[in-house]
Amino acid sequence: MTPLDAYIDGTLAGTFRHGERHIQFRYADTYLTHPHAIPLSASIPLTDRTLEHVHVDNYLWNLLPENPRYLDALARQFRIASLYDPLEILQAIGEDTPGALSFHPHGHTPATGGELVALTDTDIARDITWLRSAAPATRTRLSLAGYQPKTAYTKIGDTFYQPVGTLASTHIVKPEMPQDTHLQDIEHILALTARGCHINAPRTSIRTFDDMSAFITERYDREILPDGRVKRLHQEDLMQVIGLSPSRKYQRHNGPGLVRLVSEVKRLCPQDEKAVWQLAAFNVAVGNADAHGKNYSFLIDEHGHHLAPAYDLISLAPYPQYEQSLAMKIGRQDHYRSVTMGDWEYAATRAHSDPKLVTTWVEEIHDVLPGAFEEACSQYGHDFLQLDALRCQILPRRKTRSARHDSGGSVHVRGYTRKNGTMVGEHWRTPPARS
Repeated sequence: MTPLDAYIDGTLAGTFRHGERHIQFRYADTYLTHPHAIPLSASIPLTDRTLEHVHVDNYLWNLLPENPRYLDALARQFRIASLYDPLEILQAIGEDTPGALSFHPHGHTPATGGELVALTDTDIARDITWLRSAAPATRTRLSLAGYQPKTAYTKIGDTFYQPVGTLASTHIVKPEMPQDTHLQDIEHILALTARGCHINAPRTSIRTFDDMSAFITERYDREILPDGRVKRLHQEDLMQVIGLSPSRKYQRHNGPGLVRLVSEVKRLCPQDEKAVWQLAAFNVAVGNADAHGKNYSFLIDEHGHHLAPAYDLISLAPYPQYEQSLAMKIGRQDHYRSVTMGDWEYAATRAHSDPKLVTTWVEEIHDVLPGAFEEACSQYGHDFLQLDALRCQILPRRKTRSARHDSGGSVHVRGYTRKNGTMVGEHWRTPPARS
């Protein structure tokens, strides 16, 4: 097939083409001399050599949707010949992708500009209906990574628009799926909670379009310029940083764990070490067992990498039908209810971080989380069964923390594992009476 040119926010960065064993990438000579040139990825560094490596293949796969039903629908809609070729897929849907990249046939300079088509609530409700059935919402050449079907629009004021041509989207829209009742509400509440814990997270909302509910989040990889234009910001997720396939995003599937995540942060952006430990602590505390290698990302600019805002902040505590084991172990523990400060210390030691500092950072999250969560629930103003289950996961931490400074009454016992392998969660024990 025709090679694909990759543009970073409108500037030609290089060309992807098929090689003998892997996809090749070569940076454009004009790009390498650009004063603000940045690498596509930490695994695809700036060089004047042609790169042919599995890292290049995996970089592209990580830009694409993962849901097989959704990919099948894309293939039918865009007449994609092979779903085993990421270049074939990106030729069809690579005009607007995660980060600043857009893909166009080699040698065809994309026309600048385009148009914004205003959407009604009925238009968006129709898109949501298609997404709920794992079908593409529009014919726009748009790729959003991840398993859950989603779409993206440009939002100006209270109106949503479909960007056409090379114009960039500004907001991602995820429908509530039938099997995940109120999961999008929980994601919105936890985004509010994270910001209340001083964790950098995009602004989110829940909105109804003709009785169809959806979760909406600002794209952190977009910037609205003073003149109203939308600038694409480059980014990559942890899987792209280390060159792994999205199929290995869970540690239990030979993917990255917390130690690898922290090590990459310390290598690429050491100023964000505290932020990544606290984000991990937040995910464990709220029961986000799905915080895998594609749910931690980095923004890239001429100054280097920076930890991206937190996203996909969910809790699986209210959904026992799903896997409850952590995507990334904390120390030796793979269940969020069994993690102790000893596990954080062990993880810190393995990541060559200061255990005392790390436990202090974790405690800071535990201190502010209950209050931030209650404030987020108050802001949202709606109650539902799954939220009660989330309260049971989060609010006991307030009692836990205050008791550490109280020598009387019940004693808080941290979670531990018995010699026979039985896990005992954190609990309260009344000391025996003294005679």
